[in-house]
Amino acid sequence: MKTPYSVLCSSLALFAAVTLEAQVRWSTDETVRAGTGTDVKMGFNNTHVVAAVGSTRFMTWIRGDSLIVASSQNSGAWSAPALIAKINALSANLPTIAALSDGKLCVGWTEAQGLKTSFSSDGGKTWAAAQALASAGSGLCLASGQNGTLYALWHSGDESKSDIMVSSWQGGAWGAAKAIDAAPATSSAVWGSLWVSGTSLYAVWRENTTGEFRVYFTRSANGGLAWETPRNIVTQDHSGDPSVAVSGGSNVTIAYHNAQQVYTITSGDNGATFGAPKVVGPGLFARVVADQGFVGLAWERFTGSSKNDQVKQTGFVYSLDYGYVWSADSAVSAMGSKLGLVSVTAPSELTITWFNVNNGGVVMAKRATLGGATAVRGAD
Repeated sequence: MKTPYSVLCSSLALFAAVTLEAQVRWSTDETVRAGTGTDVKMGFNNTHVVAAVGSTRFMTWIRGDSLIVASSQNSGAWSAPALIAKINALSANLPTIAALSDGKLCVGWTEAQGLKTSFSSDGGKTWAAAQALASAGSGLCLASGQNGTLYALWHSGDESKSDIMVSSWQGGAWGAAKAIDAAPATSSAVWGSLWVSGTSLYAVWRENTTGEFRVYFTRSANGGLAWETPRNIVTQDHSGDPSVAVSGGSNVTIAYHNAQQVYTITSGDNGATFGAPKVVGPGLFARVVADQGFVGLAWERFTGSSKNDQVKQTGFVYSLDYGYVWSADSAVSAMGSKLGLVSVTAPSELTITWFNVNNGGVVMAKRATLGGATAVRGAD
């Protein structure tokens, strides 16, 4: 007798979950900043706040009028927080950090005067004077490319009128910014995410050209010189804050939220087509990353009111087949954890960061080492 298809699928899903759970080994929670006070400002869903140069990880955040960095060598204890720059305490927000392929570090942030960046060439010991990237905007996302190139993506306005802008850092200066979205003059494109794979760039954002915010996607195959026509790839109204990651050459995974649920969609043909949305779990602000065939997803996980920070945790799932099958939804932090952000910090290593509102604004991190990650494309 043939096994019914529904039973076979259930068996495969159970086997995948058991296999997947053995692939990630978590470190203990790492305290990055143990001071008192709840005035910590970390990045948003589409920014990285931790990056790595060799075996040293660097994490950035804002407290008051100070842009801060701390470091951890060889997975050891984090250094005392050090000052990068004095900033506008009232308007500064959304810090982000990237490690360039030539070993430099770049931090970026938003102020009332626009978007600013600062670079370090000596492993975070000293930082150059801040440079203006754009005179207005928010939601800065940094992504490093080949040969010391760095790419920046942000939105230029607000939800009444805005464009998704990109620029590149090469030869010691930021290039001219260009808009890559589909929004006409009466619409807005905001809160984008950028991923770089070789000479290809992938961008997603939310846009209200249809009347309600949905997720849009575009790609550049030549380092940002030319971009494909943007497409509305998630047709659920009120979808927002997407992030994108690419692995295995042509496998694109996008995460987003809708009605306080986190979803993913996956493409196996470089974004030409996407499968149906998959529900990952309850929450907001999803961040997806990829390391070869491994895809990890962290987000702000909760049930009930999104205003109740005391019951939030950092949720995490992962996939070995580019997002077709996900591990079980699990929490990797204590209650009261805001903005769980995930970054690739070494080959076969992820670092998740958050701050805890139940414990005086303590900044935390946690490493995951990946073992036996062999990607096999699953069924959609």
